[in-house]
Amino acid sequence: MGNLITDAIVYQYVSEFKGKNQWTDAPIAIIQGGGIRSSITLSGMPTTVTKGDLVGVLPFKGFLVIVTMSGKILIQMLEHAIENLSDLDYPGEFLQVSGLKVTYDNRKKAGSKVSLGNHEFDEEVKGLIPFIRNLTSPIVTANLKVNNVPELMNIPNLYNSIVIIKNGVKIGIIGYLTPETKFLAAKNNVEYEDEILALNREVKKLKDNGIQILIALGHSGYLKDLEIAEKVDDLDLVIGGHSNTFLVNKNSTEEIPEYPQGPYPTLVQQKSGRNVLVVQAYAYTKYLGKLHLIFNGRGEIVKYDGYPILLNKDIPQDPDVLEIVKRYQKDVDRINNEVVGTSLVFLDGDSCRLRECNMGNFINDAIINYTNKYFNNIPLYYIAITQGGRIRTSINHPEKPFNITRGDLITIVPYSDTLCVLTMNGIIFRQALEHSVQAWRPVDTPGQFLQYSGVEVVYDLAQNAGSRIVRATAVCSKCSEPSDLQDDYEYQVITSIFIANGGDGYTMFEKLARDVLPFNEAECILNYLFEYSPIHPVLSDRIIILNENKVATIPSARINSDPSNSVTIEFNTKMYLLVGIYCILFV
Repeated sequence: MGNLITDAIVYQYVSEFKGKNQWTDAPIAIIQGGGIRSSITLSGMPTTVTKGDLVGVLPFKGFLVIVTMSGKILIQMLEHAIENLSDLDYPGEFLQVSGLKVTYDNRKKAGSKVSLGNHEFDEEVKGLIPFIRNLTSPIVTANLKVNNVPELMNIPNLYNSIVIIKNGVKIGIIGYLTPETKFLAAKNNVEYEDEILALNREVKKLKDNGIQILIALGHSGYLKDLEIAEKVDDLDLVIGGHSNTFLVNKNSTEEIPEYPQGPYPTLVQQKSGRNVLVVQAYAYTKYLGKLHLIFNGRGEIVKYDGYPILLNKDIPQDPDVLEIVKRYQKDVDRINNEVVGTSLVFLDGDSCRLRECNMGNFINDAIINYTNKYFNNIPLYYIAITQGGRIRTSINHPEKPFNITRGDLITIVPYSDTLCVLTMNGIIFRQALEHSVQAWRPVDTPGQFLQYSGVEVVYDLAQNAGSRIVRATAVCSKCSEPSDLQDDYEYQVITSIFIANGGDGYTMFEKLARDVLPFNEAECILNYLFEYSPIHPVLSDRIIILNENKVATIPSARINSDPSNSVTIEFNTKMYLLVGIYCILFV
């Protein structure tokens, strides 16, 4: 029937076409399957087809339109046509066509649902726009305030929420993004609403439209995910990211060394007594989060089963992706495998958000060393600071010394930024040192914690935020001992342009005088490795933290530790709607 209707449309178009080249215009006719309402059943052949038969097939009046579109748009439309197609459900958007021959591979997903992360803003709004436009899957983020960003106000493919259909059941997916993106990303005019306010509003809208199953998908960190699960009524599931939290229902092993910070999924109890599930899947595409849910007829979860899948050598690799990788592998390997230095010790970058780390000492010492070469007159006090969130990983190999490659360097500081020298008095610098530990916590750790060279600080975390410095001293280039920070002394502090512009909440730096340097952290590190390899950076009490155990590590959300509904789901059940959810989380 679809072929008959669309062929008839093409025939009519070609018959009445008055222009030139009518047979080379490649007319294509498309009609959505949902518009075809019935079949025509005949008792014998041949027979007549009445106007009444046709009205039954196409009962809705309408007009045909001619649209000129690119091949890219046409492909997106054809992908959308099967996005919700399954063995049990035939969505109305499935297309009947004439003038096209389409082959679908149903082993491949038509597209996932994506929420924005803070790193999508690394190249400002101008870098975000092509990402949104070129992504074939819809992007959901409900708490963006783009009134002052006209290019984002009506951009296609960016939504507060979307509704998908699985096995005939509508499921609402609502996105969210941490408001801290304002300080974590390059400066732009996007503002952010509190996640819980935005999610509650969007949930109500979806509930009013009859959507019973609701999923929050976002990038705000595990602690915020738990709070969302507790305070956003009617949610069923929270899929989170940003904090790279590893959740699993067993202890660490040799193959899975990550320390779990909670069960997978984590259950949070709302005031009503409902349990909401929270999941994350660590980082670096090392794991694939797998979660099976069974809902009853009221849209409530009655059974669940899941775990993070380690993407090791036993997991087949996608041949299409491998083919793409092969195109660039030679050039990538040539860069990544270049040896740039050696180390005698493990270079710890994983603890740099929490305490002094030898990777942070190494990087900041390299910055001081290279900057001293650039200036003829070295100031009395030279300080370098790098936030822990900028240092992305550790480097370690069993043999000692081990090689450090350019690929290692790219992995350590992938966001390497131009450096600058800020001039500030001791009052402002003390404010920055306080901000470093203002949000210190061992779970869902923020990236603002500073590593430094040229200064030594003792913190007491039992004190209130803003009053945690016990002692702060600066290392003097011409003195035998460090001296206490002086309120009225002008210090020279080397840091990234990102921090100087107020990134990671260091707004006290925004209006300071600065000298922009013609190099970045990576150049400083390369030079240091060339001069001093094999390196052996050590911990030297630059940062001493007292009373770590006084900082609350238990989230305020009520976590349900009784997994009574956790089962291994047998997939031959026919009593409930079954939904499979897979998620890969990126840094």
